[in-house]
Amino acid sequence: MTKQFLAGFFSVGMLSAQSVNLAGVWKADLQQSTIPGPPLKEYVEIIEQKDIHVLETIGITGPHGDQRAAVAFTTDGKPTIARFNGVPSRLTAVTEGSGLSLNIETSGRPDAMHRKYELSSNGQKLTLTVDGSSNGHNVHMVYALLKQPDSAGDALRRPEAPASERFKNLKTDLKTLPASDFINHMRYYAWALNKDCEFCHVQGHFDADDKDEKRTARRMIAMVASINQSNFEGKPEVNCYTCHEFREHPQGRPHFEGEPEHQHHPEEHAANVHETAPAAH
Repeated sequence: MTKQFLAGFFSVGMLSAQSVNLAGVWKADLQQSTIPGPPLKEYVEIIEQKDIHVLETIGITGPHGDQRAAVAFTTDGKPTIARFNGVPSRLTAVTEGSGLSLNIETSGRPDAMHRKYELSSNGQKLTLTVDGSSNGHNVHMVYALLKQPDSAGDALRRPEAPASERFKNLKTDLKTLPASDFINHMRYYAWALNKDCEFCHVQGHFDADDKDEKRTARRMIAMVASINQSNFEGKPEVNCYTCHEFREHPQGRPHFEGEPEHQHHPEEHAANVHETAPAAH
């Protein structure tokens, strides 16, 4: 009888733990929130939840216009590998009391983030606390989110303007992407080469074509798109990291100990030509 009672109690507890549902449209009370950086004009997010599957769509209006982000994960404690803000990440979420706990780890980097969602007893307030590290800087944010009518998410559900309408001097096919997807691609390139934005862009004048690196990047974007289209039916099987692996220049072979990362060796090239060239007749 005791075993049956404990088993029943445990089952009810598990059912209760899995029943936390954060679905709805939420808007930040900016006066009650702690958000470092330039002040935001608006922060709205839509949380869609079905069983263990969660999709969080975020819309931010700030000094640089509208921005969007989306994150999908499961609440069963099993990791999901996906891109978060454009960067390959591992997301692991579990139910905790009246909310959720989500850990986000950046692939190949020590950066990590913990997002804790706490739902009020009346279901009308959601407190989102974000702690972690990014590029060597500690991050702490608290969003006081208030439940909104479903119609408050209509603007966030509408298709986003293409990058070509938001940014100047775009010359690759990426200009047709939604603006936030375009920015995520830029974040991915920086991650894959282990560089910051100013490696290709002039600080404060991102539309300028002054840097050779920017012109090279455009050629590489076209090259990767062509490879995937010709060999993988357009699927992004080949990308920047495939060759760069966090380096400025792709490497043709492993380095010897103590060897600089990138050097051109004419004598090595000549030896390769000699070895592979057909014999003269």
